[in-house]
Amino acid sequence: MKKIILITVLSFYGLQAQMGLTAVVGAASVNVVSEDEDMQDYLGAVIAVPEIAVEKQFGPVVAGVGYYSGGYEIAMDFFGYTMTSTTKFNYLSLYGIYPHYFGKVGLGAGLGLGIPMGGTVEIEMDGETESEDIESDDIDTDVSLILGAGYRVTEQIGVRTYLRMGLVDFEEDAGMKNTGLGVALSYSF
Repeated sequence: MKKIILITVLSFYGLQAQMGLTAVVGAASVNVVSEDEDMQDYLGAVIAVPEIAVEKQFGPVVAGVGYYSGGYEIAMDFFGYTMTSTTKFNYLSLYGIYPHYFGKVGLGAGLGLGIPMGGTVEIEMDGETESEDIESDDIDTDVSLILGAGYRVTEQIGVRTYLRMGLVDFEEDAGMKNTGLGVALSYSF
């Protein structure tokens, strides 16, 4: 149901292109930061594709709605076998960025809110793979600090990079927060 809502919202904004909207499509390397240093040694990054959003400037703030993923990979050895678990979380993203422009270069910072849309866990051991869905109720809302930089190639096309740092645990008392480093292309209507 949440995916249908996301598609409907993005489609509506796509039809309203004449209203000064910007479409953003990108990819990110996502991971989690753990409070447990020993656990952090086992954690690896996951590539999240695609990350999409539609943005509009309201005064000095750029507001956006979109989709992004969080997640991580854990690899551990058990009795001579390696078990790899890949976890991905899907979020409906609402965010606000305060940008500052220096000619064609823009720098910005803001806050993002990720509304959980579920996810998947895939476990691979000894050549066999099992997959399980994660319900959206099992994931907490993500609150993130967003830092970004961009370059305007033309009046309509831009390239960006951004860092998303989670401020809250993605599960209650997990001691782990989402983080992601991404790149994106933007097109302004």
